[in-house]
Amino acid sequence: MALMSMKKNDEINNFKKDNYHNDDNIYNTVGNRSLSESDNLSSSSYNRPHSIDKKRTNEDSFSNSTRDASALYIILRSCIILSILVLSIFLIKWGTTIYRDNKIDHYVITEEKIPILENTKLINDNDYFINSNKLSFFESQINIWEESNRFLRIASENKRQGNTKEAIKNCYNSLNINSANIETMKLLINLYSSIENNEIEMINTILRILTFDNNQPKIYEKLITVLYEISDYESVIFLSEYYQKYFGYSYNINFLYANALKNSELLDEALICFNRLLKDNPHNEELLNSKIDIHIRLHEYESAISLLDIVYKTRYREEKFYKDYIYCSAKLGNLNHVINNLSKSVNIFGRAVIVKWIEDPVFDIFKDDKMYIAFLRRLSSEDFNKSMSNVLNQDQSINLKIKKPDFNQKNESFDLLKRK
Repeated sequence: MALMSMKKNDEINNFKKDNYHNDDNIYNTVGNRSLSESDNLSSSSYNRPHSIDKKRTNEDSFSNSTRDASALYIILRSCIILSILVLSIFLIKWGTTIYRDNKIDHYVITEEKIPILENTKLINDNDYFINSNKLSFFESQINIWEESNRFLRIASENKRQGNTKEAIKNCYNSLNINSANIETMKLLINLYSSIENNEIEMINTILRILTFDNNQPKIYEKLITVLYEISDYESVIFLSEYYQKYFGYSYNINFLYANALKNSELLDEALICFNRLLKDNPHNEELLNSKIDIHIRLHEYESAISLLDIVYKTRYREEKFYKDYIYCSAKLGNLNHVINNLSKSVNIFGRAVIVKWIEDPVFDIFKDDKMYIAFLRRLSSEDFNKSMSNVLNQDQSINLKIKKPDFNQKNESFDLLKRK
């Protein structure tokens, strides 16, 4: 039994082994087939040439335009980026150099902007620190100053002797050596003021001085004075206001300022200035005459007459005084003052002058007044009466003693009087 059992077990085990080998064969067969197919596919894929490795059919053309274009784009982009980096480094270095030079050479740059310094030699930092003999620069500069001052002394002596042209010439020599010699320029201003038609040169010299030092009130006064002399009233007004703002009140500057306002027809402002000046000098006739003129322009005839009465003692022989007085009296309708001053004017200036005044339309308001008519009769001579009678009465005889003569022909009679 035991033998039979062992035999049976051996059979069973042999059966299982056979089955196991059969299964291995099955799996191996499938696996080998799959592996073979995979090897065939890989071999097929590997052996087929890719388009990128294709041999060129034409040596002058691209076998793969996409690949070559991409490579060319990458190369160009890299070159551009590299160029930008190099250029940026260069610009940064260049900008740093410019900033450093501008900071160091600030005064040299200023030299180019100020005309008076064009001929002035300034220190160059590189030359100065490299030069072993640094005192040579200062020695040469001192020689320049001394030579310029030598010509200045000669010019001053020429001025004292009355030789203005030679003084100006030596001033030019001084400035050619040292164009920043302020004392020479001040002397040159005084020399220009003694010569006519040198206003522009004088103004330019003053401006050069003020370029160095604009805190000089006397130089401003000279500038305002010469501007007034050339009738540049707008500049006089502007600079006078600037002067009084920073340097305070000045009688001379305020006088020029007031007259400039008057000549610019800024009469109200001018009147205020003249009133301020009269506080300092209440009897100044020039100021009073300016106020009279302003009052007449502003049609303030009563104020003008009151001032004319003040200046009568000094102006009683002036033609303009009587003309202004008569004009203001006529505007106010004061016939007595008109006739009295006309009578005085006839005795002083003659009939021809008065006839021109009477032609002014301001006297038309008196043409029917008996007193005015009587004055005209006295004013006319016997020959004038005859001429006027012939003009006014060609068809009838007219007595010159009529109460109301016809003044429509007045201008014709005055023409006859002029010819007389």
